[in-house]
Amino acid sequence: MGGMGGLSITLEKNIPVGAGLGGGSADAAALLHAVNKLSKAPLGKDALYHLATSLGADVPVCLAGGCQRIAGIGETMTPIDLNFAGAILLVNPRISLSTKEVFTHFTDPISGFDGSVSNLDAADMVRLGNDLTTTAIKLVPAINNCLNRLARSKGAIATAMSGSGASCFALFDNIDNAEIAATEFKNAGYWARASMFYQPD
Repeated sequence: MGGMGGLSITLEKNIPVGAGLGGGSADAAALLHAVNKLSKAPLGKDALYHLATSLGADVPVCLAGGCQRIAGIGETMTPIDLNFAGAILLVNPRISLSTKEVFTHFTDPISGFDGSVSNLDAADMVRLGNDLTTTAIKLVPAINNCLNRLARSKGAIATAMSGSGASCFALFDNIDNAEIAATEFKNAGYWARASMFYQPD
């Protein structure tokens, strides 16, 4: 990137830290995008994504946005046309879980799905599972409680753990049911946020 003056950056976190939601990676991607846009000599797309990969495995996909199928360590992405009109609920038991700790303890077989996803909808993809779930639950048993409560929530379609935990999520048939479940989780002491499923233009 070309030379530029100093920057003053204010970061407002609205999600828990160490929650498996890619918050740090999304912050890095947003800053990378902004600095490149402000630069007098911005990097081209390939160079920008190479830089993003050097910052963290999840940074490239956060920079790309939308729904992506990821391979390798995060550097290989294929856009997916995901048509889902429902809502999503994120839940965290207010326990921070280190990604490094989860991978250090991970010994389970890797069941990564390498087949075609063209005939899978959003719920089908969630039901493919998360290989890190069993290990994360051993480290933070509250994750299992989150998953069980989400599965019992009215309107929940599919549930899974997010990233390396400890956050979990569920797809819902509509935002009203997701908001009701969010309130129930909050009343029980969890961090919870419901949202419509984002559809990029």
